Amino acid sequence: MQRSASYFVRLVVLGIGLVSLSGCFHLPTFTPTPTMTVSVPPATQTPFPTSEIAPTATPTPVPSGEPKTVTVGKPAWIGRGGMVDAVFLPGNKQIAIAWGSGVSLDDVATGDELWFKPAPTNVLAFDVQPQGKQFAAALADGSILLLDAAGIADPLSIQAAAPNAEAGDVAWSPDGKTLAFQFIGPTRGDPISLLDVASGKVTQAPHTTIDSSVTPALAWSPDGSALTVATLGDTCPHVVDSRTGLARMDPVAKGSLYSAFPQLWLPDGKLLAVGSPDGGVALLRVPECNQSRYLWSATRIDVTPGVKRALFIDPSGKWLAFRGGVLPLGFDNGQPFTVWNLTNDSVLVQMEKPLGALAQRRRMAAAFDGNSILILYESGEITRWNFTDPAAAEQRISQMQSLPVSQLGLAWSADGSRLAFTGSYGGVEVWDPAAAQLVRRFNPPQEMPAFSADGHKVALFDPEKKMETIYDVASGGALRSLEASPVLQGAAFSPDGHYLAFAAKGIPLVADLESTHFSSLVPASADGLARGAVLARLIWSPDSRALVTAFSVPGSDNPGTGLVVLWQFESGGSLRELGSFYNIQAASLHNPPELAVFNKAGTRVAYQSFSDIGANQTQLIIYDLVLHKEVVTLDRTMPGAWVNNDVLLALNSHSLLERVNVLTGDQEAGFGNNQVDAYAPGGIFTMQQSSTYPRGILILQWQSDPNTQIAGRAVFEPSGITADGWSPDGRWIWATGSDGTARIWPVTTH
Repeated sequence: MQRSASYFVRLVVLGIGLVSLSGCFHLPTFTPTPTMTVSVPPATQTPFPTSEIAPTATPTPVPSGEPKTVTVGKPAWIGRGGMVDAVFLPGNKQIAIAWGSGVSLDDVATGDELWFKPAPTNVLAFDVQPQGKQFAAALADGSILLLDAAGIADPLSIQAAAPNAEAGDVAWSPDGKTLAFQFIGPTRGDPISLLDVASGKVTQAPHTTIDSSVTPALAWSPDGSALTVATLGDTCPHVVDSRTGLARMDPVAKGSLYSAFPQLWLPDGKLLAVGSPDGGVALLRVPECNQSRYLWSATRIDVTPGVKRALFIDPSGKWLAFRGGVLPLGFDNGQPFTVWNLTNDSVLVQMEKPLGALAQRRRMAAAFDGNSILILYESGEITRWNFTDPAAAEQRISQMQSLPVSQLGLAWSADGSRLAFTGSYGGVEVWDPAAAQLVRRFNPPQEMPAFSADGHKVALFDPEKKMETIYDVASGGALRSLEASPVLQGAAFSPDGHYLAFAAKGIPLVADLESTHFSSLVPASADGLARGAVLARLIWSPDSRALVTAFSVPGSDNPGTGLVVLWQFESGGSLRELGSFYNIQAASLHNPPELAVFNKAGTRVAYQSFSDIGANQTQLIIYDLVLHKEVVTLDRTMPGAWVNNDVLLALNSHSLLERVNVLTGDQEAGFGNNQVDAYAPGGIFTMQQSSTYPRGILILQWQSDPNTQIAGRAVFEPSGITADGWSPDGRWIWATGSDGTARIWPVTTH
């Protein structure tokens, strides 16, 4: 994602100053109270004898009364997701946008949303009827959603293809009477289906089945008699008769290897515009597949599967344009926005410098509007470019809300009453999960939400002002602002609400929210920090008496790059460093490892020492915060969740879930599960992504065979799941997708 690149650059720059903390530490502009600023040697630690668990052939029976299954309730969308596609309607007054979770109609001049229609599952592809009166979305469950211009679902919305679609395309015929659609799925490629909108009848075009590895790309000829079919390995694009499926153009004609993903038919229906192997655009004559004309470009015109209308023509047929710019997944091959004059096939103009940060944003739609071009960017900006004036610059005319869920996932309040996420381009949305309603929106550049335990307050970081601000969620009003620097996974309120852990100039700080006192947490082992290390995570104990700070180098798994430090409040109110260890995964964003897990009473903490990925040097250590010593040490074992104050669920070196009793040293083996994404509170259930269809989330009981005994399942169908987890109170599960969508499900155990 484009925001992430600049974000990590910012983190690395701030982290450079941490290399020699012990010698050059400077506090921010506020003054800490001396009694709250401490730096003491680590406490003496007595290691518990290491032990290793032998695999058990038969898991211990499930204890009487312990839940075995999970009922997963009705899902709810959180946010809109990212833009999938967009089309300016005739007249350019409105624009229809397909989001990961539905379809909206927006006003071009103001950016106001006129309506939004949620989809039952993830949107894969989108098109607007040429007459602008109906919209069609292809969904991941193989269905087609039809909408009229008022956002009303057409009764003909149908289950048209096999479920579990991975990609697809949908295209309206020029007369707006027929809808063509095509999907691919696991080990299957579908033929082109044709929906007669008036009757609801669906037929299949013969001879049009494609390979499951080829993304569909449908384009109607201007007279509606022919369709393109995506193929690989042929010399020319595959064009077929829309009724018989018979070839209209020889796909293996002699000559250059043209793009298999055609972009545009010219109005006369005799020429098809495709990417040329020489760069630029080739205009191929149909049916001969001869290059009739060539539009020069200094860079190769890449035609990416799934990107529609990248080439477009003005209504008079005088100009043809390529919108260029950033491609899906943020890839930028330097292609400028280019306009050709079709009277002489020459380049009329190129946009060399897009407006500000928009150079790193994907252009989702563009349309000629007289002597200018309207452009929609994935971050919600609509601009106008007067391309006929060589001196004219791109001008922003409106801004729409666009907050795809970033790779950081969802942040929850401890009581599960509120959740929030950072948008990929900044901004934060706060939601009520029970009502599935937006509660509060904070505009960019605010990011990195952290809730108080009751969800009444939220702390947000402003990367431009370098401030951490606490807001009242109900009113949206600012309560307190602190000079700050970024924490990779955000600041953290103490559970009792008295403190906020954050960072300033890269240094961990604890602010007493009932006074002006601050505590700077400079670890005694600061000289062991790797170059470029930043503050990655802050984890409080449930009783607010202990805190874990984790430093790491984003994107690095080199030995010694993750320093994790344990702190505890003393009777006088000062913080004491109890010890430190290394974990190279401290900066992990996707389903972060359980670096430190406190029991409910806050008397013990289980943490993972992982100093070298090559040597697999992993240890589970349980530290007693009352006795101030290590009481359990297990090699090659990872912590999971506390079952109660004395028993911990962990994952051992044999990929077996096990329960470790701190008091007795007993180890109770469960079943094998080495793909755990998250542990439910209470140490009974785990979560992982489904490797079979339908795509989504699997919930497993810790003693159940993951191959045969599924405790619960939640269906979620983006192209990829980026993060998933449980709410802190265990009443919800959630997942985020590569399309910027997020879904939550209520769960109950039995």
